[in-house]
Formats: sequence, C-alpha cells, structure tokens
Amino acid sequence: MARYLFYFLVLCSLISCETRSDKSKPYSEQPSITLHEYPKYSLAQWTFHKQLFSGEMNTIDFIDTAAHLGFEGIEYVNQFFKNQAHDQDLIDAINASTARHGIRSLLIMVDGEGDLGNPNLSDRKQAIANHKKWVDMAYKLGCHSIRVNAYGTGDRDSVWQQCKTSIIDLADYASSKKINILIENHGGYSSDATWLKSLIIATQRDNVGSLPDLDNWCTRRDNGKLWGGNCIDRYDAYAGMMELLPHAHAISIKSKAFLPDGEEKTIDYPRIIPKIKASGYSGYLGVEYEGTDLSPVDGAVMTRALVEKYW
Repeated sequence: MARYLFYFLVLCSLISCETRSDKSKPYSEQPSITLHEYPKYSLAQWTFHKQLFSGEMNTIDFIDTAAHLGFEGIEYVNQFFKNQAHDQDLIDAINASTARHGIRSLLIMVDGEGDLGNPNLSDRKQAIANHKKWVDMAYKLGCHSIRVNAYGTGDRDSVWQQCKTSIIDLADYASSKKINILIENHGGYSSDATWLKSLIIATQRDNVGSLPDLDNWCTRRDNGKLWGGNCIDRYDAYAGMMELLPHAHAISIKSKAFLPDGEEKTIDYPRIIPKIKASGYSGYLGVEYEGTDLSPVDGAVMTRALVEKYW
C-alpha cells in the first residue's frame, strides 16, 4: 500500500509540473517563479548511460523522455556525442527537439578531454583546447555552462595551481559567449570541498563556479585511482555541500538506491535538501539516478519525489 501511495504522489507532482507554466510561450516569456515556490528540475543524461552507450537510446530520444517525464531542463554528457561538438546537424536536431518540447538545454558535462591540472604544459594546453570546443557547442545549444573536472597528477598544491591556470584560460574564452565553467566534486582532490572552493575563489572569474554533487565525496581510494576500489578517505558530505553551495550554478541531486519507504539509502536528503532551499540557490536541481535496482525512468521519478518530500 505504501508503494502505491508513493507513486500516486509522484503522479500528482508530474501533473503539477504540466500546470506550472504556459508551455506554449517561449521560455523567456514565461512568468518568473522563484525557487522557493517550487524547485525547477533538470534531468542528467548520465541517468540513461547504459541505454545511450548501447545504442538503445540517442540524445534526441533522451530529450523526448525528459520532456515526457515533466522535466524542465536537460544536462548533457559529452561522452554520448564524443566527436560531434561541431556537428551542426546534431546541434540543429537538439535545438529543434528542445524547442518542440519547451525544455531548456542547461549544460554539458565534459569528460575525457585531458586533465586541466596536467603537469606537462603541452598536454595541459591541449586539454584546454579540447574543452573550448564544448564551450562552443554549449553556446550554440543555449546552455549556461559546461562542467569540467579538476584533475591532474602531483601533490594537491601543484594540481591546484595547474588547474587554476587552465580554468582561468578557459573561463576567459567562455566569457565572451556568456558560458560558465563549473567544477564538480568528482573524485580525487576535487572531492575535498575546501580545496575546490579555494580554487574557484582564486580564479577571480565571475563565470567560474561549482556544481556540487550530493554523493561524490571520496578523496582517496585503496587502488590509488579516481574510481573503483574502496574509498578510504571521504569528505563530509554535509559540510562539503555547505561550502560549495554559495558558488553553485547547478546541483547534481544524485541517488543510487532506495529503501522500501522511498528514502535514499546513503544520502541524507532530509538534512541536505532543506539547506539547499534555505541557501537561496535559484538554479535547477539536476536529477541523476545512478543505481541498478530500478529502471532509469523509475529512479529519476523517485529521486524527484524525494526532493519534493523535503522541499
């Protein structure tokens, strides 16, 4: 019975999404609504990574699905159109799809384009150049940001300095296109919120900010790598969110597994969600289901419902 009640509430939230604004109007003409009245939700493309990597789904299918579920924004991942940053046919197709559905393209999460904290100057310059093409695509899609990773080899101070130099270069390039450079707590030093916050501040660029993720707080693993292995050093998730929220232009509302009552198993939604609301954050809440127990659709819907519960 509890499960059916839960899904009834989810259905109600979807219906309310459809009545919140006049979808027939261009987005810029819709009424201004503060986040304190209700959150604006976007859907992270990574939620469907298995379907996208397998070819079962493509980016246009993903946009259709996000719109069908009542999401108001889209967060892309460059891995799903890796060599197509300058593919005008793809850009036109995405823009046509988002316009048809009245949904916004918000940002591109950029992976696999080289480490911005690489100690080798030549490699670092190449990484910066690789990221710039995604700034160009983000501009053409009407996004506000790209998300980058603060990765590099070396001690925390040298990687910090190398990332700072690279991000300033990238931010200055992006500034003319009104694109933000957002850094996520995404493994290694970047999952240390104090380290990341100081990096953002040190760039002294208004278009450099954070994209705090509710879950990525492991700073060191027993395999010595960013991913895989067991976490042996973890930053406090609540403290990290509080440090990064003042610099946030986007937030990743992550979920991995749910209890029978709909609560997330390991992430403290009851504590964190009200703090996001109280912080005055006015951007979208990016829903990302990364689990395996549910379908991507069910995981995304349950994640959004859990936010609604504590908003």
